[in-house]
Amino acid sequence: MPPTRTLEHDENRAPGLPELLARYAIPPALVASVEMLGALFYKSEFSYGDLQRARFALASLPLLLVGAVYLLRSGYDGFKKLTPFGWAGVFATGLLATLTLVVSAPITAYASAHSNALVTVFYATDRERDGSSTYTKFGNDMNVCNCLFYGRAQVSVPVDSKNGFFAWWSYRWNRQTTVPSITLTELSEVDFVRSVGESSVTTRHRDALILIHGFHNPFQDALLTTAGLQYELKFRGPTILYSWPSANSTGDYNHDLLGAMRSARLLSNLLPTLASQEKIGQLSVVAHSMGGLVLGEALDRVSNREERKIFDNIVFAAPDVDEYNFNALAPAVKRASRRTTVYTCNWDFALLASYALNRYPRVGSKAVGRSGMDVVDATVTAHVGLNHSYVFESPAVQNDLFLLLVEHDKSPPAARINVEDSGYGYYSFKHP
Repeated sequence: MPPTRTLEHDENRAPGLPELLARYAIPPALVASVEMLGALFYKSEFSYGDLQRARFALASLPLLLVGAVYLLRSGYDGFKKLTPFGWAGVFATGLLATLTLVVSAPITAYASAHSNALVTVFYATDRERDGSSTYTKFGNDMNVCNCLFYGRAQVSVPVDSKNGFFAWWSYRWNRQTTVPSITLTELSEVDFVRSVGESSVTTRHRDALILIHGFHNPFQDALLTTAGLQYELKFRGPTILYSWPSANSTGDYNHDLLGAMRSARLLSNLLPTLASQEKIGQLSVVAHSMGGLVLGEALDRVSNREERKIFDNIVFAAPDVDEYNFNALAPAVKRASRRTTVYTCNWDFALLASYALNRYPRVGSKAVGRSGMDVVDATVTAHVGLNHSYVFESPAVQNDLFLLLVEHDKSPPAARINVEDSGYGYYSFKHP
């Protein structure tokens, strides 16, 4: 059996074929196959296993149709009645079609399980503990102790071998039938910092990467996003998710805004601690959406007690921060990093809605020149949904991030592939 592809360990192997055969007994498999076929008419997103079953079944249809036509024509007597041979052909064709769907379930489940990448993600969060879920221990509100919980997660990232991009969107939109494989191990603060440092020494630059998620992100989605980005960037060092108390509803914007502001103090204590870990050579951070506000407020606090540059790279991706606050926080951001990059998109509908709600323009919705920062307009790369998550979806943006965070490319953005100088003080991705 082919081993599960992993980035670090192979300690959580996918289940073997006998176990899957037992798990997908004929009645459940038949039900699942029928549900999958029915879903073709009303679902737009599927898990990887759903897609594989659909491909298997559709690939078998031509053979089944040819066989059915041949048997029916051979057994039809003057187009008036079916002979026993014809009825036998109809029965055999129906049986073959049923067996195709039933047998495909364990086979494609096995293939799907062995097409997952097991990714290790470290996490620090000030969310409350939540024992109600089967695959996460943290809810959407701030914990009462006003402290951070630390740990390590093993996340199974579904990888579609056809297009090569991680399929975390299928998890977000297909939770009724797909439960992500997430295993959490809690750590003390001392063990957390030590483990991150030990993991970084295995890379050429002793890299470590922090991801700060944005608005409308429950804990499990943030873990999947972090694991998927780590996999796509081929980032070999430790990746740390900083998960602040964000709710799982688009109507809870004010709840998330308050959680972001309150969480900045705890993040301001964590960042210097990680930067002081002697085994970490290059520390970078990617802040998405409202996570940019968390990072900016934290660095404003850090600048009062830290004069050194603690980051090699700071990346603001689609920052949901108003212009006034960002300009006030910019000096602290530039003092903390050797290089700062801001990705924007003119048609980011999430940020346009935030602008309408807050009545202040958002930094991530328009590219403008900013002193001491590289602003890159990603409008031409964003063409999915709300155009707000292009940093996790666009190959062009991910290639640019790879050069920044993995290769540590020090050249100007215009010297990188797919990026050009706009002539207006900022850069933009080339039209494909």
